[in-house]
Amino acid sequence: QLYCLWNTESHPFLRLAPIKTELLSLDPHVVLLHDVVSEAERTLLRSMSKKDLVPSNTIDVSTNLYETEQYRTSQSAWYNASATNATQRLTVLLEDATGLDMSYSEPFQVINYGVGGLFETHLDSLLDNKLSEVAQGGATVFPFLNLKVFPQPGAALFWYNTNATGYEEVRTMHAGCPVIVGSKWGL
Repeated sequence: QLYCLWNTESHPFLRLAPIKTELLSLDPHVVLLHDVVSEAERTLLRSMSKKDLVPSNTIDVSTNLYETEQYRTSQSAWYNASATNATQRLTVLLEDATGLDMSYSEPFQVINYGVGGLFETHLDSLLDNKLSEVAQGGATVFPFLNLKVFPQPGAALFWYNTNATGYEEVRTMHAGCPVIVGSKWGL
């Protein structure tokens, strides 16, 4: 049932420049979009973010305040879609690939997990772009789907975090496994 394809359907432009798409789960919909962030863009995003990295936060749903928690050990920097040519191109590409209006999404978040870096099981966003390869560890796991996806440079992991009725899709609960060797960069 699961397969790979060239996405030429979600936007007319993709007939000229299809996106390599690997279907990882049918229900809920989880795909891996290959080769969406070039090596030059990955290098640019990693280098420009180093000066802006701060400890990653989570939102306490009871107080609606940002907090730094032990279950998320990473550093983050945030950039608007217009920050660079790379973020502008990625915004258009992600709109084409997903059919979603990216003007309603949060800004790009460049994230770095060093050795031991992890993010315990949680629900969140739609995309997880990988800016680096990890020598060992660092997989994204979906426990309810029995799915494990290791970081692949330039790939974007995509899923819908809500179901067709607009409620949280709890089956997309996921975790970032600890990095054992190397450094994991994501967008």
